[in-house]
Amino acid sequence: WAASVSSVFYSYWTNRTFRQPLLCSSGLMVSGNLIYACAYDQKSLGMALVGRFMTGLGAPKCIVRRYMADTTPLIVRTSVNAAFGMMVAVGSAMGPASAVFLDKLKLT
Repeated sequence: WAASVSSVFYSYWTNRTFRQPLLCSSGLMVSGNLIYACAYDQKSLGMALVGRFMTGLGAPKCIVRRYMADTTPLIVRTSVNAAFGMMVAVGSAMGPASAVFLDKLKLT
């Protein structure tokens, strides 16, 4: 929910510049993920929800897609967008894969 709301704001903001929206969204995403990770140790559902909301605020891929559309030549734009989509898919698959690997380590 937060990503869909913030993407409208980021889309408007990127009409002027790319650097500040990218830094802001990255900061929100990192902060949200840290809060979400700490929520497990604190056993706090509220903290987990705040962390997920902040991660959503930092998640809009519209900034990167807009940047790619404005900076890449038309001839390579499709391949750049395909490579970006592939990297997103690989990153999404790495989360559950790393959870399976870390579960087998028995760190506690």
